[in-house]
Amino acid sequence: MASSSSSTVELEHQKTRMAITAESQAIDRISNLPEPLLGHILSFLTTKEAAATSTLSTKWRPLWTSVPFIDLYEKKSHFKPNPRPRCLFFSRKPNPHTKFSTIVNRVFDQRTTQLLLLSLQQGSCNSNHVKAWISFAIAGNVEEIELFFSMDDNIALPITLFTCKTLVVLKLHGCISIINVPSSVHLPLLKIADIMMGACFACVSHITTFLSGCPLLEEFSVNLRNLMPSGSVKISNPLLKKLCIKGRFCICDVTKLEIDTPFLLFLYIDANSILDYSVENVGNLVEARLGVSVENGPVDPVLNIFIGIREIRFMSLSYDEIWDFDKSCNLDLPEFCYLVRLELSHYYCYKSESLVKLLQKCPKLEVLIIHKVCSINSKV
Repeated sequence: MASSSSSTVELEHQKTRMAITAESQAIDRISNLPEPLLGHILSFLTTKEAAATSTLSTKWRPLWTSVPFIDLYEKKSHFKPNPRPRCLFFSRKPNPHTKFSTIVNRVFDQRTTQLLLLSLQQGSCNSNHVKAWISFAIAGNVEEIELFFSMDDNIALPITLFTCKTLVVLKLHGCISIINVPSSVHLPLLKIADIMMGACFACVSHITTFLSGCPLLEEFSVNLRNLMPSGSVKISNPLLKKLCIKGRFCICDVTKLEIDTPFLLFLYIDANSILDYSVENVGNLVEARLGVSVENGPVDPVLNIFIGIREIRFMSLSYDEIWDFDKSCNLDLPEFCYLVRLELSHYYCYKSESLVKLLQKCPKLEVLIIHKVCSINSKV
């Protein structure tokens, strides 16, 4: 009897242990984490995935609205995907305005915390809706705004964008025409301004006005497309480290481009519509990539660039500069006394004398790279 009773007790203990084990396994340990930590975990998901967690339980229902990034994307996109996808992607469909705008507005309406990054990519949507979304983000102290549009109609930006005190990164690509720059721009924290791939200022003076209100700007990329009326552009931001300018095969009338940036490290210019250049006070410049020329004009503007950047270590040139060398056999090139790497791209046709002339001005050159050589008039 004693043995039978002992076996019964042991069996009960075993059942109890199994029940405790099963109960412990059923505990939702993730849900018991602090809400700030859960919000951080959700920030690595797309907005669609984060919103889907609201069906798990009442605790999870509001959590996705606290994620500081909005990420609604469409697989069909002409733009390269964001390496850290926290963006809005839309696709061009017969009538996407109502449906997509409703979804986006619903997402904005349910937000409960600061929106750190607003990125709208690829699509056709109502301009007024876009302005409203940008204004909402600015009111919430947004830090990054990225707009990528492939639309038939240009998007006008709200004036408040140019006086956002918290904005650190501004990227404008696609059909975005900056036509309403106020006379006073105040972007005290802006460090990166990327206005490329179709996006452009409408007026030459708008560029200077914009830059004057960005005291901490470190990177500036701009497309000189359809600038009216004519005038000069001066870039003299004291902390600028990277400058990219594109203005090839476009309608613009920049009479002179002046660069005076003491901390500039990287310079990229691809333009054949700028009439004159002045490059000064760039003693810290390390690398320059140039595709510049003045069509049917003197070579002096190109020479002005070379004089200004003569202390660089790495330089890349297109065929335009070499063609300009050929137009003036007596061109007095400066000596690139620190240049160790020279790269010549799209080098289809040149006189060997021009290359020799250039190499003679590079006493410390270690690496010479020539891409796409198609014809050479004589041996070097």
